[in-house]
Amino acid sequence: MRMIYCNLMVKVSPLFGTRLEEIKWITRKLDRSKIKGEWHVINSHRRFLMKQIDTFIHSSINSIIELGCGIGINLFLLAKKFPYVKMIGIDINSSAIRIGNELLKQEGITNIKLIIGKVEELLPLLKDKSFDITLTNAFLMYIAPDKFTKILKDIIRITRKAIILSEWFAPNVRYMYDRHWVRDYVAMLKEFIPNGSIQIIKYPENCWEDEKWRKYGYLIIATFD
Repeated sequence: MRMIYCNLMVKVSPLFGTRLEEIKWITRKLDRSKIKGEWHVINSHRRFLMKQIDTFIHSSINSIIELGCGIGINLFLLAKKFPYVKMIGIDINSSAIRIGNELLKQEGITNIKLIIGKVEELLPLLKDKSFDITLTNAFLMYIAPDKFTKILKDIIRITRKAIILSEWFAPNVRYMYDRHWVRDYVAMLKEFIPNGSIQIIKYPENCWEDEKWRKYGYLIIATFD
């Protein structure tokens, strides 16, 4: 049954834009007891991600926003090390946000706020240069071309110092669908921030069991002058 569902998503997702992915994530059921058990588990890909983000956080970094944050594990790990940094997470799944906020409260974390909502509806409400760092971790790979450019422009608009994307990347590809969306983020970011510095970092293969992440998994980091 799962195989049939996956094959169906591969065939119809590009035709229906982002809507099918939104439905899937809005209705996703979460096992609270399992999530709580995984709260302190740092897998290899997240450990690598945290190590890279660490290099960008210093005394002048005061705020971080994560788009598609889930229950907020990335922000939780960052908040433990950088309690002075204001952090906000946005996710479309109300259960994830509710559980995440409960766990953060239990941990005594006060510098993170998790918010329910669609990214493309909430980002326009934020002022220019609202956050020092904007982070995505497997979020834009679910955003189809119907919404992608608008979201990317808002990400650039609200970010003051660095954009850190953990996504599926391939050079010379504007939009390619291979179970999820693959893009040349370097070319796209240069289109809108020609004076920015952009680098890509390939995830080590041992970070992932998933063959697609091994093939396409990169960190794309854009820093502003």
